[in-house]
Amino acid sequence: MPPPPGLGEVLVHVTARAMHAIDLRTVTGAHRSSKDASVPLFETVRPGLEGVGEIVALSPRVARSSRLRLGMRVAFFPARYAWSEIVTVAEKFATPVPDDMPDEVAGQIHRVPLMAMMLFRCAQLSGASKNGGAIVVSAAGSSVGRILCALLSEAGLPLVALVRRADAVAEFHAMHKGLRCIATSNPNWPRQLVQALDGRPLHVIVDPVGGDLATELIEKLDRHGTFLTYGDLSGERMTVDTMHLASRFLSIKGLSVDSWANLGERVRRRDIEQIFDLARRRPELFPVAGHYDLAEISQAAAHVQDIRRRGCVVLTS
Repeated sequence: MPPPPGLGEVLVHVTARAMHAIDLRTVTGAHRSSKDASVPLFETVRPGLEGVGEIVALSPRVARSSRLRLGMRVAFFPARYAWSEIVTVAEKFATPVPDDMPDEVAGQIHRVPLMAMMLFRCAQLSGASKNGGAIVVSAAGSSVGRILCALLSEAGLPLVALVRRADAVAEFHAMHKGLRCIATSNPNWPRQLVQALDGRPLHVIVDPVGGDLATELIEKLDRHGTFLTYGDLSGERMTVDTMHLASRFLSIKGLSVDSWANLGERVRRRDIEQIFDLARRRPELFPVAGHYDLAEISQAAAHVQDIRRRGCVVLTS
């Protein structure tokens, strides 16, 4: 049992939390830069940052002044050690959950959707819609990719989605009708991409894959274009001609959802409201692949790493 909540904190009995691949990488230290040779400290490798549950204790200040109350169901992010049964959460990072939202959705409402929201906002600020430009989203069938494509599509921004396998194209079209999608397993995918762009300049690329795919994509960016990266799924290095970057005024920017907590309160609340709204309107964007009790954490981890998985793995207690 953690200590009583400190100033501005609440204790939450967690009922559901999403298990992400990044959580497993955190345990091994594989999420860090390849140049970081330090040994991960125990306190930095206890996984879990988001979940949903019931408030079981509040600090006196929170009890007097907050919108939160004892027994309220809240979703939270970030909070350390969400794979525990009781978690200490800062008041400002606990969000009351609507009654019509099930735990399995509320438990995954932060990390992945907020990463998509940050990428969406950055794509807009990078001039994605300027002069009729287009956006390419790789790994579009991933949890982040499918939500990002929904946000971009609803904003009227032209995009081309990339997925790895041919069968994933049909899955993508079932969820995103009318959007263009290409399988990179097809050796002719670069030519198909040019055709799909239909003469539009490529202003923004959003990529979590890296490696050869990122190397080839960045060559197709239009002048003043932006390459947004938020992962390294391939485990391979991207090779970039620096003169190509300089002569075409290209930008490369890395994003992590870890920085979301540093945004202003108004921005954070607006992001959460938009995600709640999206979850109500588009529940298919928040599928659940399986439920596991905390005692079944090994089986849950194996499911997370299964390449056939479609949806979030949820740990319950």
